[in-house]
Amino acid sequence: MPGRGGCDRAERTTRTPTFRFGIAVLACLVLSGAEVGIGNAADVDPLAAGNDRWWRRIGVDAAHAPQAPTLAVALVDTGIDLGHEDLATVPVREAYVARNCGPDPACDAGDRCSPAAQAVPPARFHGTAVAGLIAATRGNGAGIAGIAPVARLIAIDVFGADVAAGSRIAAGIECAIDKGARVINVSVQGKMDTRAELEAALGRAEREGVLVILAAGNEIGDLDRNPEWPAALHTSTSLTVTAVDLEDRLTGQRFGLKSVDLAAPATERMVCSTFPGKGASETMRDPDCSSTESGRYGRFGQSSAAAAMVSGAALLLWGHPNYLDCTAQQVRALLLKHARTPESGTTRGVLSPFGGVLDVHFLAEVVRRDGGVLDLCSGAVR
Repeated sequence: MPGRGGCDRAERTTRTPTFRFGIAVLACLVLSGAEVGIGNAADVDPLAAGNDRWWRRIGVDAAHAPQAPTLAVALVDTGIDLGHEDLATVPVREAYVARNCGPDPACDAGDRCSPAAQAVPPARFHGTAVAGLIAATRGNGAGIAGIAPVARLIAIDVFGADVAAGSRIAAGIECAIDKGARVINVSVQGKMDTRAELEAALGRAEREGVLVILAAGNEIGDLDRNPEWPAALHTSTSLTVTAVDLEDRLTGQRFGLKSVDLAAPATERMVCSTFPGKGASETMRDPDCSSTESGRYGRFGQSSAAAAMVSGAALLLWGHPNYLDCTAQQVRALLLKHARTPESGTTRGVLSPFGGVLDVHFLAEVVRRDGGVLDLCSGAVR
């Protein structure tokens, strides 16, 4: 009967029949078939198999594939080799250097970014490695398979000669917002005396509905007791991420009961990703992560890689047909809600030193109602 608002006509499709949804509206849904998921790219992309264990662990392989990339992601980092063979097919690629312009009135007009070259020297590999885990093109016959398709990949360089200054990180976040990023990945740390600028930048992201993913930092330590910025800062649209191994054990990464929200499996040099330039590296030969004349690849890990995984997961979630209308706060809440309890239980004597381990198996579901797809954030049916 239609008296239940169409609930009797609702249905869901899944690639994981045993998955449990924790949303009350689904009590009336019935299982009806299968949707196309992202699946395994190993048969197309030659190095994709090397990351399969990690993608399966967090549920990327089972996630429903977005129909088309529509979202912009910005990386506040070292810059990105946007011409890399595994990134060059992203529809729109942009590169900027963040301007720490202080009282310069140009900043009032949103001019916090200066155009930059779409390439970086090989020594500055960090941003390119983060970008590959998030957005390396799936099914292009080259290299690895990133987590999520993106419409725009925005590289924001906040490095000076060798070390990022916190005030440039704040400017980088502001630049990313100015350029329309929906998700901002920040895998670098600032200096303590720039907390005010970083708080202001994160506050603006919160007001404008932008999700910011922050790497917790490497080297074992408690962020609650010894905070670093911006990792120890919190808003309703930010997540701080640490790294664990495939058994959920924290190994040499920062933790904090109050400061760290999520973990992802990415301890040191665990995953294969894109590196700047072309040609094999004499110092990083690896049969499962080998460079070619058309593109360099290498092992990457720790909290920078973990943050990239969460950024990719957020983009997958926001591109999923059931979550297109979600706010940044809702995306954050969903990632936290579906995080797994760490299997290890304790780490170095600290009970659950992070909020949970990233898990997007719930994105295998597609919930339908009244012949259309139900948006679980707005209630709209398409």
